[in-house]
Amino acid sequence: MSLMKRLTYGFKVFLLLLAALLAVSGTAQAGSGPNFNVIAGISIPPVVTSISPSTALNTAPVTAIMAGGYFYTGANTAGVTALRLTKTSGTPATINISAYSVISETQIVNAIIPQGYPVGSYDVRATTIYGENSTSAMQFVFTTTVAAPVISAVTSPTNAT
Repeated sequence: MSLMKRLTYGFKVFLLLLAALLAVSGTAQAGSGPNFNVIAGISIPPVVTSISPSTALNTAPVTAIMAGGYFYTGANTAGVTALRLTKTSGTPATINISAYSVISETQIVNAIIPQGYPVGSYDVRATTIYGENSTSAMQFVFTTTVAAPVISAVTSPTNAT
């Protein structure tokens, strides 16, 4: 990940944490000590920071693991409602990933990426009730292999000297 992407991601995380702190207000009642009440809920879209493997052949399905944050939407409830890969350069393509398991706030496992899609780089997109990640810190790359030529016969020239 480039330095600019890391700085942008770090700044976004800082702003999200700042928003969380500002959403809580402290109120005190005489003799009872401080009480903290949430003024407004915070709705943060998911963030995808890595995918493993990040490169694979497009000739067979791939099982991937994704890391990031905000995959739950409260009370340990998996909140990811859609997972997909999008390619905008070259031949545009969208790969909907229908099989996956959200196992924590920060991890998705057993994401089955189907085969047969165009070669290229894809943004990793996760969606919850709070929205879709607006940028993909990590991309998934489909590659393909080119078959080597096969020599089926060798003959000698008839007029060789």
